Amino acid sequence: IILTAGVCGIEIMDLAYQGNEQVSWSRVCVSYGEFCNNARASVLITMAVLVCFMVLSLLSAHRLFIKYEAPRVNNGHHTAFSH
Repeated sequence: IILTAGVCGIEIMDLAYQGNEQVSWSRVCVSYGEFCNNARASVLITMAVLVCFMVLSLLSAHRLFIKYEAPRVNNGHHTAFSH
């Protein structure tokens, strides 16, 4: 959801700065500079949150997997599941 919000914000920023002449959308940053500044700040904050979320996910996964040992392989068979 965070990634989707960031990508949507980037798309809106692109339309605001560049416009789209094929569908008669003009550049709005010329007239509404405050909107563009706020939208830019929003996109930057969203991307920072995405990076923090990814780092926290990696740390959480690392902490989870260091608690368990990998299954031992003996003659090509996993001994953890052998009977």
